Amino acid sequence: MGSQDGEASEWDECNADGTYSYPPEPVCPALVTAFWRRCPIPDAVLAQVQRAYPDVRQILVDNRVEELHPAAPRPQEKMFNAESKAAAAWDAAHRQAYAEADAQFPAVPMPSSQVRTIVRAMRAVAQAGDAHFSDDEVAEVTGEPSGVIWNERETWGNLSYHYGRRNYADWAFEDPAVRGSDARFDELSAKIDQLANTVGNIKDGQDVDLLTRGKSKRDAERVLRQVGFTK
Repeated sequence: MGSQDGEASEWDECNADGTYSYPPEPVCPALVTAFWRRCPIPDAVLAQVQRAYPDVRQILVDNRVEELHPAAPRPQEKMFNAESKAAAAWDAAHRQAYAEADAQFPAVPMPSSQVRTIVRAMRAVAQAGDAHFSDDEVAEVTGEPSGVIWNERETWGNLSYHYGRRNYADWAFEDPAVRGSDARFDELSAKIDQLANTVGNIKDGQDVDLLTRGKSKRDAERVLRQVGFTK
């Protein structure tokens, strides 16, 4: 009983004045963990993170596909039978890589019953990473049990990784009641930037197809180097 009272008084002393938007100084891993376990998370933040997750997940999947099946000029189909077979093999490898990548990350939508736990985990891990902690001290926070199992693990670090903590825009974690209308503006700006990038990627893909159509693999690679698509 005395030990629990001691832990409570230590938490109260160091964390009592902290809030979600203005957390206390990260004195040690135990207090970071204690604060984020108890700190109320605004519902508006939960909604923002949940709404942002589909885009974040797509980034995670695309990055993983790139690791499994690095992008390269897709073999042409129209010249020779061998090139058609190479194109089919490329497509099959890409589909397989996408299926493997897609299975590695939690599906959308982010479960409403778990969003609060996920945000707690991500904020705690972020604060620990920003603090002047040793690797072992950071591991104390990332290893905190989350109660949510994914990929046979249930730690804060595991949740933060698989839900893509580093890929969210700042606005997703900001309380609109504190930030005001700027948070919504940042969200819209991020959406516009993402749309512009998507349009640019589609145009690049169309340009590559136009530049390489009907050419041999060697000629296609030479043309793409000349126009700066590859090195």
